[in-house]
Amino acid sequence: MVRGAWSLDLSVDAFLDHARAKAGDRPVSELHVHDLAIAWGAVRGDREASKAIARALDDADGVLVRIVGSREAAREIKQSVLAAIVLPRDGRDAELLEYGGRGPLAAWLRVVVIRAAQRAAQRARRATNVEDVLLARVASTPDVAEIVAKTRDGAAVAGALRDALEALEPRKRTLLRYQILDGLGVSEIGVIYGVHRATAARWVADARSALAAAMRRLLAERLRLTQTEVDSLVGFVDSQVDASLERLLAGA
Repeated sequence: MVRGAWSLDLSVDAFLDHARAKAGDRPVSELHVHDLAIAWGAVRGDREASKAIARALDDADGVLVRIVGSREAAREIKQSVLAAIVLPRDGRDAELLEYGGRGPLAAWLRVVVIRAAQRAAQRARRATNVEDVLLARVASTPDVAEIVAKTRDGAAVAGALRDALEALEPRKRTLLRYQILDGLGVSEIGVIYGVHRATAARWVADARSALAAAMRRLLAERLRLTQTEVDSLVGFVDSQVDASLERLLAGA
């Protein structure tokens, strides 16, 4: 059973309809009704239910750290999972509503978060030769390739991107990870941080602006390029940021 008080703000009739649908031909009393109510409440924004879900995810800390290697990485995975399961995505109901009450909610959540950790670990293992990936993408654009060739050290462009990413404040780097690697929208990011989606959107925009500014500074310092050429490179990377940074963020 997920720990949580019966202080949920539920529409009783709607919840009972939900419980009966999950029970099917079985009596509702055979379900984990308390856990079903926690899941129902969390999807509808009940704070106590959301806290109970977060506590249940915390119980998986030990195995998450073993999979992803650090408590910080485990914390980020729990945050992204919490946002992903309580909000509808792509026109579908929130994933948490798939919980049927046949077994403990804590066990269901443990499976979900462990699978998320395993996917993150796989992405990290695939994050190799980052500079080559970025350079190949840059070189595929003729006008930018000409600028890269002029530097006589194209790898410096990819190095500047990596260093710019690493120089970002931890929260800005995490915001980019959520948006680009995990595919979270601003509403989901807002849930993670407990802020309005407009605030989350502003934070993401600030993170991308900070990355572009850091790249512009590093390229100007390291390469003999004109300001126009630096702006062209930075503008290209910014326009391709979703594709270009995915591998970098997987390993950051």
